[in-house]
Amino acid sequence: MTTATIETDARVCAVCTGRFAQRDVAGDDICNDCFDTHSLCFDCGGWFNFNDLRHDMCPTCSVGRIGHRASKGGPNGVSWADWAEIADLASEVDFGCDFDCNGKCKSIRRGDFNCKGGHKACCVECAGNIGYLEEVPDDAVETIEALFDDNDGFWHPDGCALPHAWRSSICLGHYCSRPDKVGSKLGENAWYAFDDLVNGRGDRRVAQVRALLRNAGLLRTEQLVTIS
Repeated sequence: MTTATIETDARVCAVCTGRFAQRDVAGDDICNDCFDTHSLCFDCGGWFNFNDLRHDMCPTCSVGRIGHRASKGGPNGVSWADWAEIADLASEVDFGCDFDCNGKCKSIRRGDFNCKGGHKACCVECAGNIGYLEEVPDDAVETIEALFDDNDGFWHPDGCALPHAWRSSICLGHYCSRPDKVGSKLGENAWYAFDDLVNGRGDRRVAQVRALLRNAGLLRTEQLVTIS
């Protein structure tokens, strides 16, 4: 009786250090068995077992990961002063979330959008994604790190712990407000102008987008203005 053997190549799994067959290659340096339980950290390039963690965060470089994002310029290539102006506008937008006394938005209460965020709603993945931050002011790193919680990220029952001026573009524009979603309150034109502004597209200035939102009744002050 002959025993079948699995031909192996020169690859050694970076996690379990075992040799694995060519047909089992799931990546450049990890076998299929380990691939099913590990994630690749895009900051340090190492593999970590996500089953051992409460969040999808690499333990090797989780400390100081906010510092890795330190930048003298704000998101989308704008200055931090310009980003603060954009953030100030975002803080005035009525996104129609309609949170109740338990912190649940209307989408969760109605079961819309297949939202699985529970009581954290859109912020449920904040901790694992470090608030979706790509840049942070280089003179505010320590302050921002102090606001971050390993379990909840920047989420807090009373709202985001980060000031608007330090939030990511993802967090300044709420996904459920897109006009193609049922129950959206943002008018289509006003929304896309705002979305372009937050994400560094288009050529409208903050004042122009503010006017569009106000005329659509989507700012907390709804006085009509003339758009030049």
